Amino acid sequence: MPKSLKSVIEEANTHHIFLAAVSAWANRDLNSLAPLIADEVIRNVNVDPVIVPFAASVVGKDAYLETLQLNLQKFEFGAYVTDFLQIDGNIARASMKTIWTHRGSGEMLKTRHTVVVTQRNGKIVSFDKYCDAAYLEAFARLVATCNRGYEANHTSR
Repeated sequence: MPKSLKSVIEEANTHHIFLAAVSAWANRDLNSLAPLIADEVIRNVNVDPVIVPFAASVVGKDAYLETLQLNLQKFEFGAYVTDFLQIDGNIARASMKTIWTHRGSGEMLKTRHTVVVTQRNGKIVSFDKYCDAAYLEAFARLVATCNRGYEANHTSR
């Protein structure tokens, strides 16, 4: 059955919002990303927030943007690529690849993850990220250990 005009318009809107958000984030531009985020946004990530605070699940636009700002402070991004994108109404599903370098330790993190982004009325209302939690948690422990060693060697002088 052919899609209705309303459905086609909604999918085009979802596609536009997703691409604009990915572009803003890839360019480390939170000022361009912020208007695309709903005040009541829910960000779910399948990691332990105590171990991986830079990937914590949060509720609310301010908390979401604070978490993204923490990422910008802790990491230099080498790549943020969409490998696959499927739009279904107001939901975008994508497979993403990222390469990050941790600023404090110099350790490189290469990950793949899946995101499910839901938009309503032109704003992202939910962002679900599914990654290899064990890998990301191990990386977070590694860079935490590297940072403690770096701080100990540079603060005792």
